[in-house]
Amino acid sequence: LPGLVCVAVPVPAGEGGRSMLCVAVQAPSVRMTPERALQWLPALRRAAQALSDIHAEADAASDDPETMR
Repeated sequence: LPGLVCVAVPVPAGEGGRSMLCVAVQAPSVRMTPERALQWLPALRRAAQALSDIHAEADAASDDPETMR
């Protein structure tokens, strides 16, 4: 969109799965330059990995019969 700056990274899917999620930051270009948006990439990558890890832990817990009680 004209006047909008956005940077996004996919949330890694486990075990060769297809990623269906992303983490993004966006703002009007008068508030954030493209250069500043790119500075968000390391934090976005960490957040995406954290979400992936949480999802993997939840999947592992749902496969554990002890958590089904």
